[in-house]
Amino acid sequence: LMEGLEATDQVKEDLRSCIESKNYAALNDLLDGIGDSPVAGVLKKLPALFGGREVFSQARALFENVREPALEASLDYLEQVYQSLDALGLGDRVMVDFGMVNQAEYYTGIIFRGYTAGAGEPILSGGRYDRLCGSFGESLAAVGFAVDVDSIANILLDRNEVRAEAPKLLVFGDKESVSSSLSYFRQLTRQGILCEYSLFDTLEQSMEYAAQRGIGEVH
Repeated sequence: LMEGLEATDQVKEDLRSCIESKNYAALNDLLDGIGDSPVAGVLKKLPALFGGREVFSQARALFENVREPALEASLDYLEQVYQSLDALGLGDRVMVDFGMVNQAEYYTGIIFRGYTAGAGEPILSGGRYDRLCGSFGESLAAVGFAVDVDSIANILLDRNEVRAEAPKLLVFGDKESVSSSLSYFRQLTRQGILCEYSLFDTLEQSMEYAAQRGIGEVH
């Protein structure tokens, strides 16, 4: 949307800041100064577009007058990600926010943040940055995130949930069974079983890791 807007880089940066903070008054003033256009009309409504699965149909209706194929592709991709999370039973924990932006210019696609009760700030944040690695000589698609370990540790201490013992079992899933293995992992944790999800590519690597950690079972 920003690429289709006739404005200076500084104005675009100011617009991003207003959208991020959901400052409707300042956002409308900036866009009124640019002039009337379909893109400006969409940007005025973007910060208020957040919620669950219903926001995708709302977004498609909002973007009807903006002829930009990349918008449709972005919506399709984001909806696919949401559906995958919903299939894992996480739909009620995911909010899609079309007004969320990031000041870091290297992000090229979806960005995300994670929250938990007891923390007033995100405890996790990240996104896609498919062109960043190319700046260092290797063209690779990439996604990453950062975790605020101090905040999580403080929350767990407050909840008395810090455990020193090793997990009872390690759950492994290959590339074809990620969804089912994650669902199984969540089922075990809900039953109060202390377990860990394997991040290794093969069962052999997972078995070796379990032996090193003193984890008695691998499922």
